[in-house]
Amino acid sequence: MKELNILYCYLVHGLDRSKDDYGFIKQRTEELFGKVFENQENKEIQNLIYCYCSTSHTGLKSRDHLIVTSRNDFIEFKEFFENTIIKELNDNKEKYNNFEGVKCNIYISISGHSLGGLISRGLIKNIFSVYTFDNVQYDNYLDYLKKVNSFITDIKPCSFLTLSSPHLGSLVSGASTTSSIQKKIEKIGTHVFCDYLISNIGKELVFKDDKIKNNEYFKDNKPILYQFCEKEYIEDALAKFPNRTLTGFLRYDLQVKYCTAFACIESPLEELKQEKDSIIPDENKTVDTRIIAISGYNDGPEFDYYKKGLYNEKVLEGFYYDNTRILEPPNIDEQIKQNLIKKGENPDDANDESKNIFLVDNECQSEIPIYILKKFNSIPYRRVSIDLLLPRGLDRVGTHGACLGTKWTIFDKECIRNMAKKTVNFYSSVLIADFIWTSGQNDLYSL
Repeated sequence: MKELNILYCYLVHGLDRSKDDYGFIKQRTEELFGKVFENQENKEIQNLIYCYCSTSHTGLKSRDHLIVTSRNDFIEFKEFFENTIIKELNDNKEKYNNFEGVKCNIYISISGHSLGGLISRGLIKNIFSVYTFDNVQYDNYLDYLKKVNSFITDIKPCSFLTLSSPHLGSLVSGASTTSSIQKKIEKIGTHVFCDYLISNIGKELVFKDDKIKNNEYFKDNKPILYQFCEKEYIEDALAKFPNRTLTGFLRYDLQVKYCTAFACIESPLEELKQEKDSIIPDENKTVDTRIIAISGYNDGPEFDYYKKGLYNEKVLEGFYYDNTRILEPPNIDEQIKQNLIKKGENPDDANDESKNIFLVDNECQSEIPIYILKKFNSIPYRRVSIDLLLPRGLDRVGTHGACLGTKWTIFDKECIRNMAKKTVNFYSSVLIADFIWTSGQNDLYSL
């Protein structure tokens, strides 16, 4: 044996929820990993996996300040890393020849659903901040682990995967921006929910940090979501993960709209509907789910690998089809420019941070500050647009969480469980495919 690769998947649930939300994804990820890396005993390269579902912000704890929940998750992330992963590696040193002549690489993947995606970003910032232990300062937490555990060759970031997370906040546009009674009610309900019902995090999600009494985290008049897009969160932390994938739903996600999940201000839905051979299903006749479009993979060896190892009808049966659209990454600067021109404003104002301009997306769903739109997109992302059409009626209210396989919907129906199996399998497959690619084992293993 010459090399041991370990995948540490840290899974972060959303608002008011619990670790059970990631239960099916955890189980499927471990199953897939075992299937891909079976019969390794006599091989020179071996692979292990550890999946952990966070608990530090369970239930109402998730309503605390984003800074607080992120910090608590960092503590939990460390505890599992040191008390389980590193402890078990130390306890089993003899199995690995005491790591003499054996490379030990640990790969970190972090996934968050809904609010969990924002908490994950705060967690990642904490991981890569200066770390002090016993009065000794280290560049960051991973640097500390490598220096106090000499058998570790390297610790490498791998995947950052979000499932319908409000990266640009949850501020919905005013009720006057739509003529639909249903959408007016939805907008008013969202305003009430965020402003009055979910404590600190609700106000932070809609940029009303100044309305929180004695708010020590509202610094320099910058809402926390603005702070979460600063250099120390994005370029110095999140950018270290080579595989950054944003996923979400094209429609019917009441909690997190498309543009905030994908960090843009233009949804491609209407344009895709107008295509000659449109692949957008009829919402009145369809009860199913599939990938509609993907973007952000680099042409060449990277995209060739993912097409062969993930995005095909064999690996993602009944979820990915050969007619899935491959889109160009969104041109954020151009989207901002055209939005400002449409409003009759000077497009040069986009570069004036002091103006603090908010834009309404092309579906009149969300109000988004140019500041965080530009800052968050200072690094590129992969984007996977999913259509999840639950049965018409009350079930569609549960679109936001149905992808997890847990009981978010009003009724427990077989058709919904079957759709969840596809989405759960997809999220797990992304984590495994990213690990194979990042660890350089794509010539040896595949899904």
